[in-house]
Amino acid sequence: MNQSESRNIQRRLLFEPSQYQVIRNESQKGPLWWRAFGFPAKIDDKGEFQRIEGFISCLKCKNTQIHNKSSGTKRYKKHADKCYPIINETVISSSSSSSSSSSSIDLTSSSSSIDLTSSSSSIDLTSSSSSITISSSPSSDVSIQPTLHQMGFIKSTKVSEKDVKKVKDSSVQLVCGNIRPFSVLSDEGFRHLAQECVLCMACSTLMMFDINDILRCDKTISRHVVTFADAEREKLKELLSIPLQQHSLTICPDFWTDPYRKISYLGITIIMVDDKCSFNSIDLFCKPFAYKTKSAENVVSSLLNCLNFLGIDSLSDVNIVCDRGSNFVCAFKNFEPLFCYEQKKHLKKSDSINTIDTSQPALLKVEDDNHNETQESSTEDSEVSTDNDCDDDMTLLVAKKTKKPIKKSTSSKNDSLAQIKITMDQIPSSAKHVLRTLNKCKKIVKYVKQAGINNDIKEKDGITLHQSCIVRWLSMSNLLESISTSFKATKRLLLSRNQYSLVSDLDLPTIKQLVLVLKSLKHVTSLVQTGNSPSLQMVLLCNLSLKHALSSHQSLLDYVNKHCNSKSNTLHNNEIEENEDYELEGIKWFRERFLILIDEIFCLDVRHYCATLLNPKYKLLKFCTKGERTRCHEYIRQQLKILTDVGTTAKSYKTPSEPQQKVFKTADTIFACFEDDYSNDEVQNDLQDSPYESDEYEFNAVQFDELDRYLILNTVKPPYSGHLSDFPKVSTIQRCPL
Repeated sequence: MNQSESRNIQRRLLFEPSQYQVIRNESQKGPLWWRAFGFPAKIDDKGEFQRIEGFISCLKCKNTQIHNKSSGTKRYKKHADKCYPIINETVISSSSSSSSSSSSIDLTSSSSSIDLTSSSSSIDLTSSSSSITISSSPSSDVSIQPTLHQMGFIKSTKVSEKDVKKVKDSSVQLVCGNIRPFSVLSDEGFRHLAQECVLCMACSTLMMFDINDILRCDKTISRHVVTFADAEREKLKELLSIPLQQHSLTICPDFWTDPYRKISYLGITIIMVDDKCSFNSIDLFCKPFAYKTKSAENVVSSLLNCLNFLGIDSLSDVNIVCDRGSNFVCAFKNFEPLFCYEQKKHLKKSDSINTIDTSQPALLKVEDDNHNETQESSTEDSEVSTDNDCDDDMTLLVAKKTKKPIKKSTSSKNDSLAQIKITMDQIPSSAKHVLRTLNKCKKIVKYVKQAGINNDIKEKDGITLHQSCIVRWLSMSNLLESISTSFKATKRLLLSRNQYSLVSDLDLPTIKQLVLVLKSLKHVTSLVQTGNSPSLQMVLLCNLSLKHALSSHQSLLDYVNKHCNSKSNTLHNNEIEENEDYELEGIKWFRERFLILIDEIFCLDVRHYCATLLNPKYKLLKFCTKGERTRCHEYIRQQLKILTDVGTTAKSYKTPSEPQQKVFKTADTIFACFEDDYSNDEVQNDLQDSPYESDEYEFNAVQFDELDRYLILNTVKPPYSGHLSDFPKVSTIQRCPL
């Protein structure tokens, strides 16, 4: 079906009227341009005209055009206006008459009639005649004249198909990318706005064209969505082909729930570093979950069905980063996933300072990996295994040196601190006082919210109180900070309302020092949540920074004053300075408990260490033990050996001379203390003392492999900047989450 066939049909309609005719479209719901078109038909053996599929013809000039689901309607409208124009009448209004006469066009009658009366005149239209409606009035006529702003010369332009396709693609992105209805493209206001933009542009170019010549209607754009989506999928498949081959493609699945429609959605974000060392994050899809239950088998099956169009037949071809939902843990237990560090830290923080009713012998929950309120993905399926059951199978833990037990009188205290769950009897009275204070703060905020007096607190030089919610990661810290800032205004307002039970025994120093401890956790949380940028390398650095901050009260003060308190938002520095040398016993107990739980809960994967090492700024892994560095080097050498081609001969390498030192302007950030400051001699001595040999070479001669040369490199550049061109295998490993 092409233009030659349409011209052939048009020629037969003109010169063979006995064999070919145009039959009308009997549908009454067609658009207005059907007034000029019908279907071409050919006479059959029975003497009846049968429609020729795929074409429409003009009733007047027999012009024949292709007509199908993918054809646009712009050229049909243009031809209909040419052969069967609709004449716009002149609007006439009377200033003295209370009523105005109206005119109408009747397109239904088959006969022509003219009726000239004193009030109105009408002429009916048929397929072969035109009609004019005349209105008359005995009163004086006043015509409405357009202003100069509304005048312009519209040039009839021929828009190329390439430009039309670009506009159609942009229209699809407008509708689908922002979830708008297709009817917005045919909206008169939208087209008027677009025409005004063209008019503004025409003021500088002295050219103007009709916006309707290039914009397409909503039905045309809706048909173009499938074509556009297929083209974008092919581009995405080509973009992901190389990262998929290099095993550097990472998927981040997650579940979301629509509480109104009661539908669960499965979404996937793709993270990758391409061959040009460009970091990319793509929201691949978010579609309704096809199964009723979120079992491990259903999760894997749904993911494979969604990723099949990219050529991913097995989840072992990609890297997986997800939360610790029990269904995800069980579904990915054979694929060595990386779990969300930030969610784990939130669970520790929110549960280790949980409010306890001291009248009951309850347990103080510190950590439960099957937490059922943080993520919707953790609430389903009793058949799935727990986080603790799968940890040993999925993670490659760094071997730690076993420390000899130190015999001290406080060993029983440290043992109680190290327990994941402890009873109320094991908590000292000072720590119970902290819990009671926290519980009272929550009751105060609840009362303020219910009584609606937050605005009154704000008017008295305070800030609105923030409520704590277990599914909000930083809400506990925000609650305590708001009460600490508005403590005086809140207390006065509660006393005026006779709420003595809420303010009695309310300890402000306890609140302030508890905020001080939580501020370090809050700051590390904001550091890890980097958005669309690499964050795996930051896990080890954040962990070490947090341990250093919680090591002592003075370290905590220094950390908060240096990194957390800004000029515009300080936590009552004058009042904190009064208690700098004094730490409450209850706060000290929780600070030490936080410090111990960091090592017990955050069992870092060896890949966290490797990701930090592959950042040139931190490749020496400062403040890590020698055993941790050795295990990290061994793991990277295992990956290098996998990438080494079979039969590759070893190339001798001469130790490079020490390059000229370059001074880099680095910001005074939290990670500045982890940056490398060394000489080549120190690194070479460390390499010579290492207990392992290079896995890249088959003979036992002392050789520097690619990892050794990378460690000796004394140039600091940001990761993923293409600076590792001399280290192709290390660069390949760097693009993967290992």
